[in-house]
Amino acid sequence: MKKPISSLMRIKNILSSMKLIIFLVEIKTRIYYHVNRYVFIYDKNEVYLLQPKINILIININNQNYNKYISNIKEKTLKKRLNNYYKKKCHIYLATFKDIIVGHYILTSINNYQNDLFVKSKIFDKSGMIIFDCVTFPEFRRLNIYSAVLTYILNEVINLNKKIYITTDINNINSQKGIEKAGFVKKYLVDYKEIFGKKIKEKIKVYS
Repeated sequence: MKKPISSLMRIKNILSSMKLIIFLVEIKTRIYYHVNRYVFIYDKNEVYLLQPKINILIININNQNYNKYISNIKEKTLKKRLNNYYKKKCHIYLATFKDIIVGHYILTSINNYQNDLFVKSKIFDKSGMIIFDCVTFPEFRRLNIYSAVLTYILNEVINLNKKIYITTDINNINSQKGIEKAGFVKKYLVDYKEIFGKKIKEKIKVYS
């Protein structure tokens, strides 16, 4: 007679199955990935600063006490990612509300971002800059924070006279609305397959 499987054993089996699924998804992503993203450019000579619906503080932590802010981040994966950006001399912007971090937004030069296959496309001016990995945490969305932070960043770099890029997935409608609200203009749609780290059949649609 077989012994009944305990609840703890069932949980362990479920967790093992979940880990296997996550591992297989990560392997698939490394082998094959379909990229379908819009590219926006800010090409104006001035910036209209937008205000969020709550009173946030926007901080470029590279220019202030980096260790103070990074130590307040409890999520290990996020902390590791931001530390990696810091080592690569990217500019890390945090939005905070009552000393709580509500979002992060990264700025760097195109040349500094060359390890990303996407920006190796011919459409990018290599002397330009790119804003990427922009995340406003779920409970603070729909408060105009994303657009406000983008205009804050633009205001800091507008006098450098460089093209400023930002991209988003074709299906991320909310991100597209926030980007356009900040004053960016949709210029390209980039579509290609990435197989074993190489671009296959890249197609670029240009918007007037």
